[in-house]
Amino acid sequence: MEKRLMKKLIKTGKTAALPFFLLSVILLSACTPPTPPADTTESTQPRVTEEVTTQVAEKNVSISGIRNLNTAPAVADSHKDEAGSSSLELDFRNAVSIRATKLGTNTAFYPRIKKLSDGSFILFYNTGQTGPSIKYMKSADGVEWGESKFLAESESLEGGDRSLYATADAVELANGDLLVVYSYRTEKTYTKDLSKSGIALRISKDKGESWSEPRSIYVGMNWEPHLLQDKNGTVYCTFTHTAPYVHLYGYNNTIRSSGAAIVRSTDNGETWTPEVTGAPYTAQRVMQSYIGMLDGRKIFNDQMPVMLQLNSGKLMIACESRQLDNKYYISIGYSDDGWAKELGIEEVGPSERSTNLFRGAGPYLAQFPSGETVLSYAYNSFLTKIGNAEGKSFGAEDKPFVAISSACMWGTLEPDTDHSVIGAFEDKRTVNNQSITFITYGSMYLNHRINAKNTSTAITADPADWSNNTDALFVGSVSQAQSTYRFAHSGDKVTVLVERLDRELTDGDKDIIFLAGEGASTFVKITVNAEGVDRVQSFDGKSYKNVDKDSVPFAVNTVTEGDKDGRGYVVEFSLDKSLIPGLGDVLMVNAQLANEDDGEKFENDTFAYTTLTDVSTWQPVVLDK
Repeated sequence: MEKRLMKKLIKTGKTAALPFFLLSVILLSACTPPTPPADTTESTQPRVTEEVTTQVAEKNVSISGIRNLNTAPAVADSHKDEAGSSSLELDFRNAVSIRATKLGTNTAFYPRIKKLSDGSFILFYNTGQTGPSIKYMKSADGVEWGESKFLAESESLEGGDRSLYATADAVELANGDLLVVYSYRTEKTYTKDLSKSGIALRISKDKGESWSEPRSIYVGMNWEPHLLQDKNGTVYCTFTHTAPYVHLYGYNNTIRSSGAAIVRSTDNGETWTPEVTGAPYTAQRVMQSYIGMLDGRKIFNDQMPVMLQLNSGKLMIACESRQLDNKYYISIGYSDDGWAKELGIEEVGPSERSTNLFRGAGPYLAQFPSGETVLSYAYNSFLTKIGNAEGKSFGAEDKPFVAISSACMWGTLEPDTDHSVIGAFEDKRTVNNQSITFITYGSMYLNHRINAKNTSTAITADPADWSNNTDALFVGSVSQAQSTYRFAHSGDKVTVLVERLDRELTDGDKDIIFLAGEGASTFVKITVNAEGVDRVQSFDGKSYKNVDKDSVPFAVNTVTEGDKDGRGYVVEFSLDKSLIPGLGDVLMVNAQLANEDDGEKFENDTFAYTTLTDVSTWQPVVLDK
C-alpha cells in the first residue's frame, strides 16, 4: 500500500495492524472528566542538558494496536494481589452494534456471545424479553455475521396454547462439542402444569453449523440456565429453581420463592444428575437467601445464576437477589468441593457467601489468567466491577460502554484474549419514534501493573525496536482514536513509546502522559501530538511550571494518507529520572487522550478509576532490575 512519508525530526510512514472489530456505532459524547488543576505557568525550570537528535531516518513502521500487545505468556494469578489497580478499557473504535434488520427481530434480548476454539463466534438471543423464540448467528471473525436462524421457534399447540423458549446459554466442551441449553414452557398452562416447563439441551459437533434434536435435562418451572465445564470435565447446568416452591404452595403473582440449583453431567452432556422428570421437581439446590415472610410463608430468593471456576479451582456463583420490595441486589456464593452439600428447601446457603453486595441484576462472570475476576451486571446500564483472584473484594463500578449506550437490561461476558474480555448487551434505541433493540458488543482490555524493561534503545519512534517489550497500557473508550503506552528504562533515563491510531488527525489531537514515583503527590506532565513532544511541565501540588522541552529528546512518525484505520502517529521520548518526582522502583502512570473528530471534542478519555491529582489511583509500572 502506498503511503506518503511525513518528516518531523525523525518521521516515517507506517502500516497499521488490522483491527479485530469494525466500528459500527455512532460516536457520542461521554461523561465529564475529572477537572485538572489550573494549567498556569509560574516559571520555567532549569533545562537538563541533552543533545536532541534531529537526523531524519525514513522507515516503514507499523502502529501496533492494543490487540497485538501484551503478548508475553500469561502467568496464572500473576496479579492476584493487585486487582485494586486493575481496570477495563473498551476498544470503542472496534465495537459493534448489530442492527435489528440483521438480527431478524426488533426486540432482541438476553444475548450470549461465545468465542469458539477455532476463533469463530456464535451469538444466541431471545426474540423478545421473555421469548417467544431463540435465534442464533455465526461469525468467522466477530465482525461479519451470517443469517439469523432459529434455535427454538415458538409453535402453536393443541387447545390454543403455544410453546415458548427463552434464555439460552452455551459452552464449548474440551472435546469440541458445543452444548446449548434454554428454558421451555407453555403460554397458557405455565402457572398450572409445571410438567410442561423445563430445560432443553441441544448439541453441535460442528461449531453450531448443525444441531441434535432437543431433549429435556430437567422438568419443571425454571429460568436462565447457565453452562460451565470445570477442569475435571464435569458440566454444570445452573438455573433459577422455582418449581419446587410452586409445586408446594402454588403460583404467587407477587413473588415466588426461588434459588439456584444444578444438574450435572460427567459424560459430556449425555446423562444428567439428579434426573428430574416430574414432581416434586427438585434439582440439587446450592444457593438461596431468606428475604422475608409473605402470606405466612418464608420466601427465599437468588436467581439468574452464573457459575465460574476460578484459577484456583474453586467454584463461585453470582446471582441477583430480588427482595420483597422488588429491589435487586448482587449476591455471590462459593464452593471448594464442587457443591457437595445440597440445601434443604428452607435452608440458606452456601455457608460461604456474600449477600446483597450492591444493587444490580443479571450478573455474569469471567476471570483473566492474571487473576482479576470480572463481574458484569445491569442497573440501568451495562456495568462492571473487578475483583481479586478469589472472586472477592470487588471494587468501584464502571460503565465501559457509556460512550455508546446507557440502556441495558441483561448483558454477558466472554473471554477473548489473555488481556481482553468481550462484553455484550441488548442496546435499546429509538429509531423513527419506534423502540428497537440492537445487540452491542466489544472487547474490553485489561489495564493492570506492567513492567518496564531495563534496556537501552535508540529514540526512533519505530515500534519494531520494542518487539521484545510488549507490556502496554491502553486508552480508547470514548472515540475512534486510541493510544497505547509502553515503557523502558536504563541508567538515569525512562523512555516512553506512544502509539496512537486516529483516522482523522487534527491540531487538537494530543496525548498527555503523567509520571510520578509511587507515593508522590507531585508529577511531571508531558504533552505529545503529531509534531512530537509539545510541552513538558511539572506540577508541585498547586500549579504547573514549564520544563524546557528540549530536555526531552524525541522522535515522531505520522501517516495522513492510505488506509484510514492505519492513520495516526508514533512518538517516542526519553526523560531524565530526576524529572519524575519520588521515582524509585515503581513508576506511576496516568494518561489522557484528547481527540477532535468532525468538530466534536473528546477530551476525557483516560483509565477507569483514576483521579488526576491522586497518584495512588494511577497505573503502576515496575522498573525491571
